[in-house]
Amino acid sequence: MRCTGVFERWAVIVFLLLGATVSAQEGSPTQNDHKRREDAREMMESIRIWKITQELEVDESLASRLFPRINESNRIRRQTDRDIAKSLAELQVLIEKGAPDSALNAGLENVIQVRENGMRAIRQSEDRIMELLTPKQKAKYLVLESEFPRKVRDFMRQHRSQKRGEAGNGSGPPPWTDPLPPDGPPDFPEHPHGE
Repeated sequence: MRCTGVFERWAVIVFLLLGATVSAQEGSPTQNDHKRREDAREMMESIRIWKITQELEVDESLASRLFPRINESNRIRRQTDRDIAKSLAELQVLIEKGAPDSALNAGLENVIQVRENGMRAIRQSEDRIMELLTPKQKAKYLVLESEFPRKVRDFMRQHRSQKRGEAGNGSGPPPWTDPLPPDGPPDFPEHPHGE
């Protein structure tokens, strides 16, 4: 069952609602930016989980085993990104201080080790996901995982240009224009993005 446009239509709705909600919140711009990014991440994760449910034709039995593993994999990816950013920031401080080569080498080794450990943890978490899937589901999952970030970036780029009143890239209608199903998106498994 293919419902590519439904996913994208919901993404539009989420971004519009998110923008209205965030603009109405009080607090400093930094707090609002952080909250907005976190809300957007959570919304996109919910949409991603829904898209996985649709594309892989996930039933309740599989969902109860699959989504906790996907959530864990996402948590590992986010932690790996934070760890790499921290080790790179520490290396930047060493560079700015004019640290000796020995300190720079230690900083470089730390960055390399953090990356390797993170990639190993990500691979292991992905293996735990794949062991639950059929070959067809594995193929669909890998394609979806590789296309999802690009589709989100494309959508955001197009949304920003439309928001600024630009004509867009002239390539026709937005990439996500299929009509919504009459009954809306399917029910999510309970707390699909909870940890």
